[in-house]
Amino acid sequence: MAVEVFLKENYTVTDWSGGTTTQMYIFPENAEYNKRNFKLRLSSATVKTPVSEFTDLKNIDRILMSLNKKIELEHNKQEKVILKPFEAYYFSGGDKTMSYGYCEDFNVMLKHGSYNKAKLFLNEAGQFDLYGDADECFLYVYKGEYKVITQDGSSYTLQALHMMHLDDFSAGKIIRLDMQSKMVVFKINW
Repeated sequence: MAVEVFLKENYTVTDWSGGTTTQMYIFPENAEYNKRNFKLRLSSATVKTPVSEFTDLKNIDRILMSLNKKIELEHNKQEKVILKPFEAYYFSGGDKTMSYGYCEDFNVMLKHGSYNKAKLFLNEAGQFDLYGDADECFLYVYKGEYKVITQDGSSYTLQALHMMHLDDFSAGKIIRLDMQSKMVVFKINW
């Protein structure tokens, strides 16, 4: 099992039309977001304008989760969706998407057709068993602090804005160390 922990200092922050985006992970490692040659990109964005247009990401599947406020998304000037905090929403990056409202969010971007299954969810449980039902797992601490114990008994403490990548893992346990803690979990099967 391979374990990597990413800290805020290692992230890449850039501007986009509606605010800032913080890239926390990109795969393959030498991929570049602007070239769209990635299979997976994980980021967090801060939406700072009341109305913003998402970047056109043709051939990219997206999963979006607001981390703090309700937002409204509109696709292709037709479909409107109200996204409450910590609800995962799946959509095509090729859709012309407008966002209404301010928020911080967590973004998953996947090359269309490159994966079998992807799941994004919030962990609010005091203690959480992490099952090895995916090829890879990412744990992002939005608030607070968690202890992660891997199947081999190794222990890690993750604080706010830290992210852990578990590759080829079998199972583990997550323990919330602060009652206000919030963790986003992303699992993928290639």
